[in-house]
Amino acid sequence: MKQSQEFISLNDILARGEYSSSRVLYALMHPLVEHLIEMQNDSETRDGALTIDSIYFSPNLKQIVVTSASDNESENVRNWGIIISRVIGLLHHRDKRLLNIAARCSDGEIATLGELHLQLERRISYAIYHILLFIIILGLIVMGIIHFLW
Repeated sequence: MKQSQEFISLNDILARGEYSSSRVLYALMHPLVEHLIEMQNDSETRDGALTIDSIYFSPNLKQIVVTSASDNESENVRNWGIIISRVIGLLHHRDKRLLNIAARCSDGEIATLGELHLQLERRISYAIYHILLFIIILGLIVMGIIHFLW
């Protein structure tokens, strides 16, 4: 089993508070979801449920080991939503979009890992659109001022 000394349980990561909340949440979003997708395609034996106690990360939070997960994809997605909601509460990090995605997973509205992955990507792209919109509006204002002054 990979959970040797170089891997740290999610519980320990949360208890120590050594990592920024954004780093922990990113690790739970993309690396964890991608790992769960890979597990679905593996013939790896899965029994039990995905919980905070079954998630281990390398010290750089890039590698992940899941010691227990369901063989039911929708159950893993639901448990992911529960874990994210709990971790956000512990970290006092208020990301409304992420909380909304987690709630939709917990309620069963998002039921597959593919849907979850897509929602997480949309969450990131919305932030990029806001920045681009700001730059475009700022550019138009500057052009208007320059045109008015000439």
